[in-house]
Amino acid sequence: MGATKNSYWVQIIAVAILAILSFYIREMSLPSFVVHDQTGGIVLLTGTSSGIGQAAALHFATRYPNITFYCGVRRVEDGQRLQKIYEESLRTADEAEEYPENNIHPIMLDVTREDDIQTAAAEIKSSGKPLIGLINNAGVAKHPMKTIEFSTFEEFKFHFEVNTFGVFRVTQALLPLLREAKGRVLIVSSMSGRIAGARWASYASSKHAVEGFADSLRREVGPIGVSVSVIEPGFLRSNMVAEELHAEREKQKCAGEAEEECITYPHLYNEDMEKNKVEWFSTFGEMSETCEAMEHAMFASKPKTRYVTSVVGSLPAWLLLRMNQFLPDHIFDMM
Repeated sequence: MGATKNSYWVQIIAVAILAILSFYIREMSLPSFVVHDQTGGIVLLTGTSSGIGQAAALHFATRYPNITFYCGVRRVEDGQRLQKIYEESLRTADEAEEYPENNIHPIMLDVTREDDIQTAAAEIKSSGKPLIGLINNAGVAKHPMKTIEFSTFEEFKFHFEVNTFGVFRVTQALLPLLREAKGRVLIVSSMSGRIAGARWASYASSKHAVEGFADSLRREVGPIGVSVSVIEPGFLRSNMVAEELHAEREKQKCAGEAEEECITYPHLYNEDMEKNKVEWFSTFGEMSETCEAMEHAMFASKPKTRYVTSVVGSLPAWLLLRMNQFLPDHIFDMM
């Protein structure tokens, strides 16, 4: 009995040691890349009208005044609003004090429009400054989400055009400049790029595709000095999540177009499911955590390949991801 007990503790200690060793080996084996935090240059961010993109633009611009942040927006007024928010954030108690140089530069950039992308690339090239970073943040989620049977091809195409093909278009156009400067590529994916829930096929599959794109890109350009990192946030306080919460509440009423889908898939539309969904989408992580992760990916000497941030419901996103990795599929599916 004593020997069995000792064997049990030896196994636990061995697992703990292996876990610690694997962590340090992973951290120590990360490759080093050129750090551009003091060298100046340009960082291009897509999708900065709101949400993560806007928060990241403001976060970076206030911390790195020597870098110019080209901020992609689809409407002129969005760019003007971003600049106004930034200027107001720079105000001090002394209203007469001059603002630091405004290093936010809004540009018209719809990632589904090839002419917008080529114009942005040409403007960056003609500036004479190196392109030290690209943050592919632009993304969409069309609500309400539907089961595959009741989805349309147009809904799938909409998600892929922005979330996947947009990342491809922008990255491909700017890779020559990024290679020249040994810059960095950040791709804002989602927890849905690792875990696909029911009714989220159109969105989740577009994000899964982005994850595969990032892996291939990293193995192509990493050896020549271009870092590639993926940001995988859970739920953040943003327009996208607010729209999903509203759409979820409306769809659970099972009226109008949703009625047939509710009848066909009753296990996805009931009082308990509504309560769980509303609770999930009403719990948010801090935007600052995701911005800090993006900053590390952009300016640390040893950036990680993936950063999992925020929460999903009451669980940290990283914990839900680990559960998905280690639990059998049929067990995780019941959660």
